[in-house]
Amino acid sequence: MTLAGDLAIILVMASPLLMAFWFAPLLTAWDGIGAGKSLFFSFIASWRNWRAFCIYGLALGLVGAALPGLILIIAGLISPVLVNVLSIALRMLLIFVLAPTMVASVYLSYRDVFEAPPAANE
Repeated sequence: MTLAGDLAIILVMASPLLMAFWFAPLLTAWDGIGAGKSLFFSFIASWRNWRAFCIYGLALGLVGAALPGLILIIAGLISPVLVNVLSIALRMLLIFVLAPTMVASVYLSYRDVFEAPPAANE
């Protein structure tokens, strides 16, 4: 089997666990729901919004892996020194820009899924 096949199997097997833990900390901390119920509600909410999470995962894979990989491949064709410099710069960019954006997206997805829309002013 190839590495891509193994990674796909791992992703399929880990998806239910990721779905259960996506909203669970926020549900427990802010809504006061017990741990077991928050895992269940998180899994159900993720299951109902699977299309949005698929797009989110594809975008994350593109921005976090494919784009930096393509940049490094092109840089490798130009100069080996450029690859070293760009690999460090890209790692710092991913750590300091992409990671906080991902953490903020957890809150935004929680707010979109669980909070009721504001009532219309009459």
